[in-house]
Amino acid sequence: MRMLLAATMIAAMVMAALSLPSGAQTMNGIGAAEGAGRAQAAGKKATEETVDPEKKKKDEKAYNDAVNRIPAPDKKYDPWGNVRGAK
Repeated sequence: MRMLLAATMIAAMVMAALSLPSGAQTMNGIGAAEGAGRAQAAGKKATEETVDPEKKKKDEKAYNDAVNRIPAPDKKYDPWGNVRGAK
């Protein structure tokens, strides 16, 4: 009887917890007013950074050089190749 009561109580607590709204999704609650709009109030985007044009150009050149060093594949990749039979 005790096991049945304990299982029922645990199930009730789980269902109650699942029915509560998620506070992290909406930013409503504690701390919402403490910085939610500071970046917009300052007139800048939160992710905006000042980047030196020379550094950006150097980074793009390094990226393109690295991408060009990747060898071309011999054959086209087929992720379902093992599932399908041979033609």
